Amino acid sequence: MRLDTRAFALAAGIVAAVLWTICTFLLAVMPQASMAAFSSMTHIELGELARKPTWATFLIGLGCWFILTFLIYWSIAGIYNRLLGETDSRLRK
Repeated sequence: MRLDTRAFALAAGIVAAVLWTICTFLLAVMPQASMAAFSSMTHIELGELARKPTWATFLIGLGCWFILTFLIYWSIAGIYNRLLGETDSRLRK
């Protein structure tokens, strides 16, 4: 089954944007608890790095996460489809 590379990448980009929005919201509403959770997840003390998110940092991060995720998953789907095609052609011989 081939993947629609654009749809797959778009879905991944949307998920990344939603997660970024939730993360930024939690950081704005509960900064100490958020940084404690992020520190636990990354095994790094992040408490001193915490800063209050602004609309500018939110929008820049949102765009970067969406675009980078889109490009990564578009590449993955393209490579998958290419590998699948090579497998199909070998099976037909």
